[in-house]
Amino acid sequence: MKEKQFWNRILEFAQERLTRSMYDFYATPAELIKVEENTATIFLPRSEMEMVWEKQLKDIIVAAGFEIYDSEIKPHYIFTKPQSTESPQVNDTNSVSTYDYTPALPTIPYSETGLKEKYLAELDKLTRETEETGDEDIPWIEVRKQAVEKYDLWDDKLNEIYGVLKQQLSSTEMEAVKQEERQWIKDRDAAVKQVEIEEGPGTLAPYAMTMTKLDMTRDRCYELVNLYLK
Repeated sequence: MKEKQFWNRILEFAQERLTRSMYDFYATPAELIKVEENTATIFLPRSEMEMVWEKQLKDIIVAAGFEIYDSEIKPHYIFTKPQSTESPQVNDTNSVSTYDYTPALPTIPYSETGLKEKYLAELDKLTRETEETGDEDIPWIEVRKQAVEKYDLWDDKLNEIYGVLKQQLSSTEMEAVKQEERQWIKDRDAAVKQVEIEEGPGTLAPYAMTMTKLDMTRDRCYELVNLYLK
């Protein structure tokens, strides 16, 4: 019972922290195998998932451990699922790696190169510059034009960040980012389509669709910088 509560709490915390695309890609395929001697054995069907669990979800495991077990629970990741194990959550996968280990990594500095701080400052600045002004005197056609221009700024910044990541990350790490990005694009396009359906025909729909893309692209920029930039 406690194992199920522990795992459900981890997933709840993960939903609050990760975007939908990241949650679907990195959290839901994972499974809790067992909790024993203050160690949570977690099955990850893809080896690249380990980076996200270590950087984004490790403290969540600790928090859930104190909440459910009143003690610190450390993760032990495995990449081959035991054949005869009943776990709180079962997901089939065709992509399985063949090694496991318990991470014993030193504390990683917030930024090794200073680029993370640089880009976070740039993103904060761009956020301020692209906030809606609420100026009712601007003609509607100009409001729509400004929205497109602001979105283009965020799209350019996203592409710039990708360029930096290609230089910093290993080929394996970058491939994981690319796979994640494909899912993010699908989620973005689906969200924009939903806005189009909800708004219906009229002058508001194009503006609302652009702002949806802007908001999601801005969030994606912050996500990539916080998660991957060194």
